[in-house]
Amino acid sequence: MVRLRTSSDCASAGQPSLSIGIGQRRLVYLLDVDPIKESRPGAGGLCDSCRHRKDYRNDRGSVFLYCRKSESDPRYPKYPPLPVLACKGHEPATRP
Repeated sequence: MVRLRTSSDCASAGQPSLSIGIGQRRLVYLLDVDPIKESRPGAGGLCDSCRHRKDYRNDRGSVFLYCRKSESDPRYPKYPPLPVLACKGHEPATRP
């Protein structure tokens, strides 16, 4: 199921988003955000604070967010489109 959500459904009021549901998992993405250009903190959405996040940087300086949850559960994408606004697998990272 794919649907356009209203601003009242979105974390950022007034911005359209795309909601993708597969089984019981639901991911929500902003439609008008280019994650390559948006390199500010918070551009990854929930992934920025998730314990399953791993950053990969290539030789040209691009950074890709890898979801380690995808290793144990194939329903989660290895490299989710950013920003992720809702994810059933999100677990806050513990800070020492």
